[in-house]
Amino acid sequence: MPADSGFWFNPVAWDGLVVVVGVDNPVESLSRAESQAVFNGRIPNWSSLAGSDQPITLLSRERGSGARTLFEQRVLAEQRLSINALLLSGNTALLEAVAATPEPVGVRCWGLWTG
Repeated sequence: MPADSGFWFNPVAWDGLVVVVGVDNPVESLSRAESQAVFNGRIPNWSSLAGSDQPITLLSRERGSGARTLFEQRVLAEQRLSINALLLSGNTALLEAVAATPEPVGVRCWGLWTG
């Protein structure tokens, strides 16, 4: 925001994205490029990421959610989410699906309130 705009800026919260996987998944981190390849469907199996030889189940928030929009902008960039992704409404539904699905991966939004 330009200094001479007459407006002031006071952040009240920070948002972030977390890529979540099942508790038994040995894959502990993904680079941005790996996340892109997983979520657009180019990497369909965990074995490509030093995981077990199991298909990846993609879980995503629904179109229009803040988490999905932020993930598409910051991680997928010009790429599209795979048509094979299961769409879920809300972070709670996504976390429940991660817990109940073999070999899942999903994106969750979290917030840190600052004031």
